[in-house]
Amino acid sequence: MNRLIKYDLKLDRNFLRNIIILQVIFIGLSFICHGFLSTNYLTNPVFVRGIFTISILFFVIINLIYMIKNLGKDFAIKASIFKFSLPISSNKIVWTKICELALFYISNAIFLSIFLWVLRFKISSDIIYFLLLGLIWMAIIGLIIYFFLQIKRFGQGKIYRFYGVLIIIAIFLLGFFICKYFSFVIINGELQHAGPMNYGFIFPFAIGSMGLYKNITALIYYIMALLLVTFLNKENIKNNIDLS
Repeated sequence: MNRLIKYDLKLDRNFLRNIIILQVIFIGLSFICHGFLSTNYLTNPVFVRGIFTISILFFVIINLIYMIKNLGKDFAIKASIFKFSLPISSNKIVWTKICELALFYISNAIFLSIFLWVLRFKISSDIIYFLLLGLIWMAIIGLIIYFFLQIKRFGQGKIYRFYGVLIIIAIFLLGFFICKYFSFVIINGELQHAGPMNYGFIFPFAIGSMGLYKNITALIYYIMALLLVTFLNKENIKNNIDLS
């Protein structure tokens, strides 16, 4: 699996180099701005919200671009012939994709945290928790895309596309139902059931008298969803290509 990761990183080296250069420039600018900004600017909600929103959008966009680029090249003719002819299991192929997406996401999350920290934002455990869930969400979305790319590359019929769409709907609806009615949060070291949370599947916090409480149910649910789409990808590759 390490060799596969190194191979993919080599193919993406130009894109990764450009991203790193861009991140270094942004962090450099944040240090320059740090010297001119006083803590008073954080009291301006419009200004703070604008910086935070732009930072998050940049973070999401570059992760999506890398995801599409990384997954798509596996099904280009030359790359797919090479990768799917190697004597490795379908399990390693799928987990390689997860590791690559995770490594890129984590490196960008570190960049985002440094950038915001230099601009005097407080990097709380709530932000870290949201970034953790974002990592799981990205892996799930990436593997769903990977599944549809397999269907197209392997020439599978419409029934497989139907199954794929059905899985997406099931994950969404089940997540909404479970996170709404069965959300559990940790309060003062104790696990407690939260009231109905309509947006618990995308906003993984319960709002209480003392602030935000982390929704543990959402984390567990999406880890299980990730394992499900991992299994489906692995089985689909194994059943369509001889990897022995």
